[in-house]
Amino acid sequence: MILPIFVDLGLELFQIICVITLASYFIIRTGIFNRVLSGKGSIKDKFLIIFFFGALSIYGTISKLTLFGSMANVRDLGPVIAGLTFGPWIGLGTAIIGAAFRFSLGGVTAVPCTITTIIAGVSAGLLWYLNKKRYIGTLHAVIFIILLELVHLALILLIAGTGPEVQKILKYMWTTMLPLYIIGIVIYSVVYLNYRTEKKNLEELVEKQFELKSAYEIQNSFLPRHPPVVPGYDLYACTCPAREMGGDFFDYFPLDDGKIGFVIADVSGKSVPAAIFMALSCTIVRVAARWIQKADQVVNRVNTLITWFAESGMFFSMVYGVVSPVEGTVHYVNAGHPPPVLLRKNKEIEELQRTGTIIGFKEDRTFGEAAIVLKDGDLIVCYTDGVTEARSKDGTMFGKERLCEVIAGCQSKGAEETVGSILDEIRQFTGDTAQFDDITLLILKKTDPIP
Repeated sequence: MILPIFVDLGLELFQIICVITLASYFIIRTGIFNRVLSGKGSIKDKFLIIFFFGALSIYGTISKLTLFGSMANVRDLGPVIAGLTFGPWIGLGTAIIGAAFRFSLGGVTAVPCTITTIIAGVSAGLLWYLNKKRYIGTLHAVIFIILLELVHLALILLIAGTGPEVQKILKYMWTTMLPLYIIGIVIYSVVYLNYRTEKKNLEELVEKQFELKSAYEIQNSFLPRHPPVVPGYDLYACTCPAREMGGDFFDYFPLDDGKIGFVIADVSGKSVPAAIFMALSCTIVRVAARWIQKADQVVNRVNTLITWFAESGMFFSMVYGVVSPVEGTVHYVNAGHPPPVLLRKNKEIEELQRTGTIIGFKEDRTFGEAAIVLKDGDLIVCYTDGVTEARSKDGTMFGKERLCEVIAGCQSKGAEETVGSILDEIRQFTGDTAQFDDITLLILKKTDPIP
């Protein structure tokens, strides 16, 4: 006899718990809930919330458990949840619906149960208000529901008396109803607090993305928008960061006597720290180039300043060059950077080898300077290691040999078109593989002789 009773009780309990869980999850994920919770809900939204939790209160009345003649319900759960989540007015509105339905059923406990439901909605709303208009949390919600049912018990004894029918109701009431209330409020608290955590994380993510977007725009402002017009030369560069912000940078700027300075660099690290260091490095290079003419002296000065100011252990490789259009020469310093590829008009390929170590490693380093003479049709491709180290799905790197093959096919193309060809080849090679490192290209091509 006992086993079937508890099996039936368990099934009824499981059904009520499932309904409470699904109802909580459903309402919390609606736009109405979010609008009312954030204080942006309309009157219609608030009434819909009241009706929803009022319906939950009615369900708590009709889905009662019966054990040895004792009936337990979770009628007050709807007003409690509404009040603790949205405040006294919505708690009261929900309570009125639940209380009116209970009163209509009549019975010896109709009045105390009706009063308790009203108290549940209003007092829960006041707790929300006293807690700075925030949910009080799982533990406090459980304590509150226990105290509320103690009030419920006291009102039954005070108003309905201690007659045989009341004694029968109270005899086993606490073995079923109070645990069910506790389970219900815990379920809602878990679902609601998880939602709040998700929302907070999402808001932080959106804020971070906004900050990163702003930082990305600031970082881009350090890069030149258009290459300078140099008679007899075609110059173009671009960078494709692997993350929101990159550590690569490039620049080109006019110098004295009609010369043009250009730089391509790769900062150690990735994302925000690298981007900040990139901004510092880019600024220092520009300032040094304005005051110093010789390429090796510029790089020496940059290395000294970076070593002084950058105490974070970060460093960068760089190619800095000075183009003399009239003489047709390029004086350059390769400070630990991948050697740029020089494609001659006769399709011979050379490399601009390193003339020093990376920038920022040691203050007392000196950097050598080299020079090349460009003839019509000669093409220099400067790149960062994100180009040659781009990987396909099977882990194969793009490599310098493949890069040189692409460059060899760009003999008749301009600087911008050459950049596009290289990037297209890299995308085709990597496919859907995520970009691991920043990719930056700077192309200098000697075109027609100066008239």
